[in-house]
Amino acid sequence: MGLKRTTSGLLPITHGPLTLVGICLPRRCDHICLRSYLSAVLPDYMVPSAYVLMEAFPLTPNGKLDRKALPAPDGDAYARQVFEAPQGEIEATIAAVWSELLGVETISRHDSFFALGGHSLLAVRMIARLKDTLGVEMAVQEIFQRKQLSDFAEYFLHQKPLYNSVVQLSGTPGKTGLFCVHTIGSHIEYYRPLAEILGQDFVVYGLRSPPNWCKQNTENLNDLIKMHVDAIIRTQAHGPYQLLGWSAGGRIALAIAAELESRGETVNYVGLLDIPVPTIDAKNLLALWADMIEALLASEFGIGLSPGFINALRSVKNPADRQAIDDVFASASNDIREVLSPYYELFIQRAFQMGAIATNALPMIHAPLHFIWAAASGNWDASLTFDWTLFSKQAANNVHQHIDADHVSIIQMPRAAEVSRMIVSNAKINESIVSAIFDAP
Repeated sequence: MGLKRTTSGLLPITHGPLTLVGICLPRRCDHICLRSYLSAVLPDYMVPSAYVLMEAFPLTPNGKLDRKALPAPDGDAYARQVFEAPQGEIEATIAAVWSELLGVETISRHDSFFALGGHSLLAVRMIARLKDTLGVEMAVQEIFQRKQLSDFAEYFLHQKPLYNSVVQLSGTPGKTGLFCVHTIGSHIEYYRPLAEILGQDFVVYGLRSPPNWCKQNTENLNDLIKMHVDAIIRTQAHGPYQLLGWSAGGRIALAIAAELESRGETVNYVGLLDIPVPTIDAKNLLALWADMIEALLASEFGIGLSPGFINALRSVKNPADRQAIDDVFASASNDIREVLSPYYELFIQRAFQMGAIATNALPMIHAPLHFIWAAASGNWDASLTFDWTLFSKQAANNVHQHIDADHVSIIQMPRAAEVSRMIVSNAKINESIVSAIFDAP
C-alpha cells in the first residue's frame, strides 16, 4: 500500500504519556495496512501505537487544526493481532507484566509491546520487571529485535536465569521488611497495588517460586519452603520477620513462618488475605484444590467455568493424577474445552501446585495471625466456625477483619488502600504482643 498526499493524510500526535497516535484520512483507510507500511519504513519507536480514522481533520474558526477536538484512541484503535493465549509460564509472566505496564487487560502471545502503546521509557521499566520476575538480564536493543510476546519468551527461554526468589517491590532501606508470598505460579505482580502503599511503612519484598516449580506431580512443598527461608535470611539476616500471603500464598506463608521459628527466629506478623480455610478432613481436603483452581482461573486467566465442570474437578481423588484431570477435561462441553485449551498445560502445572499446597499439613506457629477476608468469597463464612487454635499458639490474639470485596478485588485498588491500612495497624499491634511473649520471664 502506498500513501498519497492528495488522497490520504497521517497526522502524528501524542496522547497520554508518550503514546504516539496516528490520525488518518480518509476514513476508509485500513489502519492495519497502514501500520504494516510504516513498520517497514520507520523504526518501531516512530510507528504510531494507535490509529484513529476520520473523514476530515477538525478545524478552528481560523482554519487551523483544532487539536483539542481530535478524538482519543479507543481500544479498537490499537494494533491487535488475532488472539492466542500465552503459552507456558514464561509467556504468562511476560503477559502479566505487559498488562500491568500498558493497562491492557488481555494480551495475546502475538501482540507487540510497541503496538499496544509501549514506548522507550516503559520498555526500560519492562526490562527491570522481567529481570525481577524471570531473573534474566535483557539489553534494550533486544526489545527492538523482537516483535511479538512469543519472541520475547523465546529469548528468556534460552537464557540462564540469575535466579533470586526475593524481589524488592517498594520501600527504602532501614524500614522493617515485609515478605509477600507468591500463590500458585511464580510471579508476584498482583502484590504491586499493595506494595506501592505499604512501601511507606515497610521495605516490601515479593517472594516468588521458580517458574517450573511442581512441573511434575511428585514434588512437595517442603523443599520450596526451605529454599524460601534461605532466601529470606540472605535478605534479612535475623528476625523478627513479617509475612503476607494472599489466597494459597497464605498457606505457604504459614509454612514459612513455622520453618523460620524452627530455626530459632522470631516471626512478628503473618497477614493472611482471604486464604482457603485449612481443613483436617480428608474428603474436604481433596475438594479444596478444585476451589483453588476455580479462583485461579478467574484471577489469572479471567476465565469463569460452569459449576458442573468445577464439581467434576472435585470428583478427582488425587490432585496429582494427570490422567484423572485429562478425563475431566475430555468429558467437558465443547465451550469449556475451547476456552481452556490454550491454557491447558499451564493449568495442569497449576493443578499440581495446588495439590501440593492443599495437601500439605499446616504446622503450629507462635505468632498471632491477622486475617483479612473478602466478604463476597466463601472463605469468610467458612472461617467463622474453624478452630484456629490448631495452627496458632496465640490464637486468642488472632484478628479477623473483612471488607466488601471478592477474592481478586481485595488486592486491587481501591480496596488495596483499605487492606494496607489494616496491615500496618495490626503489624504494629503484633510486634508488641510477640515482644511481650518473648520478654516475659
